[in-house]
Amino acid sequence: EMLRSLVGSEMCIRDRLCIDLQYACTTLQMIAAALVGLADKREVPLFPRWACYVTIWCGLSFLPASLTGVVKTGPFAWDGMLSYYIPYACWLGWYTIASTYMIKEVHRRIKASEDTALANPSLSRA
Repeated sequence: EMLRSLVGSEMCIRDRLCIDLQYACTTLQMIAAALVGLADKREVPLFPRWACYVTIWCGLSFLPASLTGVVKTGPFAWDGMLSYYIPYACWLGWYTIASTYMIKEVHRRIKASEDTALANPSLSRA
């Protein structure tokens, strides 16, 4: 019986100190992508600057979601407004923006390679 209560209290302590690091990884990835986008000095960058700032803001919106292992009720709980609905709405908006600009970049590169092939037909035969 004593062993069972120790195991239960250990689990309680471990659960109390739990911080969900999955969201922290997502935040770091989004901020890193935004910083790379802000450093892009090409004539036509992959992402406009405003999209990079939106990416940073959306990444930071995941920070309250890291508290879901600690907080059981309220806006920071797993089903709360600040840790579920707002971060995922931000993520969906960011995903749409990022996907749109990445698809535009693919089309831009395809057009550039076709223009290069038309301008230099000898390169396309090799």
